[in-house]
Amino acid sequence: MIVGVTGHRDVEQEPGELLAFARLSVALMVERGASEIITGMAQGWDLTVARAAFDLGVPYVAAVPFPGQPDRWKEVEQIEWAWAVKRAARVVTVGRLPLNVSYIKRDRWIVDQCEELWALDSGRPSGSHTTVLYADEIGRIVRSLWEPWTRFRAERN
Repeated sequence: MIVGVTGHRDVEQEPGELLAFARLSVALMVERGASEIITGMAQGWDLTVARAAFDLGVPYVAAVPFPGQPDRWKEVEQIEWAWAVKRAARVVTVGRLPLNVSYIKRDRWIVDQCEELWALDSGRPSGSHTTVLYADEIGRIVRSLWEPWTRFRAERN
């Protein structure tokens, strides 16, 4: 089974907390039959899932919205992105230009390719939430991770 992921870039967390949750989530994906994960390579959840998948030996696809995706990011984030792209089982570049439409094309491509979408989505207006709505619209299974994430954080504190 192919699992796509989407999630917020700016998740409130303590150091290492999001990666610990991503490792648990990826392990659960595999337990439920995932053989490959597609991530959009955005900051936050997407890159953290790529790291967790690599750590656990799960192949992942780097779905890049356009060449130069991280060009305006901080250097440390650019290094993390390059590290993750280099280790991906496949890299698919969906768009050609750094426009919002390229992000939308990338998000829809992820949903179109996967059987399930695992979403760290709070429900607030965002690209992740729009992706969840599209997945619902075309009948994809959507697994919400927001409540498990908030429970995970509460139990750690």
